Amino acid sequence: MGSFRAAGQLQQRPAAAEGELLKRSWWQFFPPEYLNPDKVGMLPPFQRIIASWDTAFEGTTSSDYVVGQVWGIRGTDHYLLYSYRRHANLSATKDAMRAAYAWAKERWPRAAHTVLIEKSANGAEIVAALKRELPGVLPVTVSNDKITRAIAASPPLESGNIYLPGHAAPDTTAGYQAPDWVASLIEEAALFPHGRHDDQVDAFSQAINWAANRPTGGIRICIPRRRFPINDYALGYESPIAPSAHRYSSRHQSHRIRDLSWLARYHNLP
Repeated sequence: MGSFRAAGQLQQRPAAAEGELLKRSWWQFFPPEYLNPDKVGMLPPFQRIIASWDTAFEGTTSSDYVVGQVWGIRGTDHYLLYSYRRHANLSATKDAMRAAYAWAKERWPRAAHTVLIEKSANGAEIVAALKRELPGVLPVTVSNDKITRAIAASPPLESGNIYLPGHAAPDTTAGYQAPDWVASLIEEAALFPHGRHDDQVDAFSQAINWAANRPTGGIRICIPRRRFPINDYALGYESPIAPSAHRYSSRHQSHRIRDLSWLARYHNLP
């Protein structure tokens, strides 16, 4: 019969206790207090911050929710840092995106920030407006159905690489203790694809699938001897760098660029 059909017939609920595609027991947790401004340093130094948005057509109670999630990426790990879920019109949606970007940028100024906006609903209009205000705004064109996208995003969840604010509580019925906005995502995911709403799952799968195709590791470059560019503009910098800033020896060197701030320090940039 299958876990979903059995649960529906025997328990009169639209999902098995653990969930069908995105199981409750797969989520990992970090202390919610780490999101406080004075403790945000307890979180990993994120290489990338992704804001993922699923928009709606109208700001009425009968429309879908507008959902935005901010994820911190460190290697293969993904941390949910912020969530927005409301019925909102076009103006309120854009304001929410600006506020989420400012919130994340203030806390992680050195990370690469990307804002993903699905082009359906009024997403295309929002992208056209916000890309002139916020760096890193990208439209996302959906090519698969919701279930396919959720299945594609499930491997990092199942392998324990998705972290939410909260605590595991195996002795409780839910199996966890978390803020209401986090529990809302877990329960919607457990009921998916047969729950009433799926906007949070859409935002989740959009972020995870986009990040899966963009590795966050350092870039390794090899520069043969006597081939280091004399013209500093060849490196893409807008201002020249003093020759003394180059610390490559005459021998073949291999350097690992850890992040942009490291590269700036290496070349004595401000």
